[in-house]
Amino acid sequence: MVSVPFNVLASLDGRDVGMVSASRASHGEVELFSLWVDPSARGCGVGDALVEAVIDRAVVEAALRVVLVVREQNHRAIDLYLRNGFVDTGVVEPSAGDEPHERKMVRMLEAR
Repeated sequence: MVSVPFNVLASLDGRDVGMVSASRASHGEVELFSLWVDPSARGCGVGDALVEAVIDRAVVEAALRVVLVVREQNHRAIDLYLRNGFVDTGVVEPSAGDEPHERKMVRMLEAR
């Protein structure tokens, strides 16, 4: 079981419009989980700010990389991650049943 000790809410004009969670650094990596942005706030930089919060936290924890999995057909999310320095590893995580497959992405961090 993975610990999810890092949770961030994003607010815009006084209302919550996004959230992200991440694991504690383990074996040199932090895993980004559950990024969500309200449709009304998409295109306003909320997703970028949430990804940046996870990356900043990973740097504080001296992680070497941030990893995530994203559904293959979630092109908006994939674009967000690519724009923020993540690379598609080409690894496809098969899902059970009719669930869509997920792709693993990684963002390497500079050693400090």
